[in-house]
Amino acid sequence: MIADLGLPTLELRRQHSKLLMMYRIIYGLLDIPATDPLRRSITSTRAHGLENMDGAVVRYWIPYGRTDTYRHSFFISGARLWNQLSKHLTVL
Repeated sequence: MIADLGLPTLELRRQHSKLLMMYRIIYGLLDIPATDPLRRSITSTRAHGLENMDGAVVRYWIPYGRTDTYRHSFFISGARLWNQLSKHLTVL
């Protein structure tokens, strides 16, 4: 029925909600400090640009996690999704 109605899957809706929450946290629209769990990448091996204020691409460092619980936590999985966005969506 979902396919017949053309609705997005539950996975896509969850990803959209997570990215929306990440956006709100990153740009200070919520009272959740982004500085503790999220660290911006200063250098990049994949040519994502540096951290500066004149049109820089915002990417986040993803720490290694040994447990699935940590790897799938909000900030880690949210940063992974954020880093997969195209450049024009993440420019400051």
